[in-house]
Amino acid sequence: MINKIIIIGLGNMGKRHLQAGARLDYIEQIFCYDREPSALASVPAFCLEYGINDKTLSFTSDFIDVLGAITKDSLVIIATTAGGRAEMLGRVIAKTPGAIIAEKPLCQSGEEYEKILTASKARNVPVYLNFTRHAYPFYREIKNALKGAKNRQFKAVFPNGIALIGIHMFDLMTWLFDAKKYSFLDNNLQEQFETKRMGYFDFFGGITLKTGDDDTCVFSAVKGNDLFSIDISSSGKQFVIYESAGKLIASEGMNKIDITEIKTPFTSQVMDKVIDNIARGKAEIGLPDVFESHLAHKILFEYMRVHGLAGINIT
Repeated sequence: MINKIIIIGLGNMGKRHLQAGARLDYIEQIFCYDREPSALASVPAFCLEYGINDKTLSFTSDFIDVLGAITKDSLVIIATTAGGRAEMLGRVIAKTPGAIIAEKPLCQSGEEYEKILTASKARNVPVYLNFTRHAYPFYREIKNALKGAKNRQFKAVFPNGIALIGIHMFDLMTWLFDAKKYSFLDNNLQEQFETKRMGYFDFFGGITLKTGDDDTCVFSAVKGNDLFSIDISSSGKQFVIYESAGKLIASEGMNKIDITEIKTPFTSQVMDKVIDNIARGKAEIGLPDVFESHLAHKILFEYMRVHGLAGINIT
């Protein structure tokens, strides 16, 4: 059973993983790594602010220490940027931890992704991706409602970019629709831009694709757009989700419309349950693994290749 957590990367997301793992009383040690000493130095104040017992924490800025700390009873959480993550994953997988959780996009190319798939399978080390929408109750209800439905449509309009937000939408769609393949119907590139992280890039544009004979999906990341909405429909049913506003509008037929309040929890509010599911060897984890999220990443990497974006530094 998992009794140790190793967190690689102590930025905002890494700290939220720390916050979640610290809630589990059977975790004997949380091993914290960041190559930036200032990131490690910020952890005690974070723990004090959120009432986290830091007695189980240890710190290092030497990656060799990380590799030496990995055992079969370890869960390794990789909360770094995508650049260099594939190489890091290869080294971590070779140490055969109990499991790995990684941020997304998992890496920066299809070739890197294939290497991670091969290593995960060869070493029998599950690698999960931090797509927490799989654990949201209202999305699980929508997934059940879509089973066996025909003429399904998925439309997502979102800000910030196709690599940062779009990959979440690709993963959500492929999971909800149980998609096994896709084909582009249309796609466009509006603009490439540098993100808030200096030296990292994303892009505005759109994709229309099919995942089966009857299913059509549209993804739009438009410059200057602050709207974030997800519209999912099938014959006779429609679900429109406004996550930021906490609203779900569900309609069926001509006359039935329900507006319900929804909650989209923070990573720290979901991950303790996810970690517990992994630690106890449960079949349902609440996150997809690298095999389940393969198709979503294929969509991203094909879009990048088509528009000459392969090789750029995405977050």
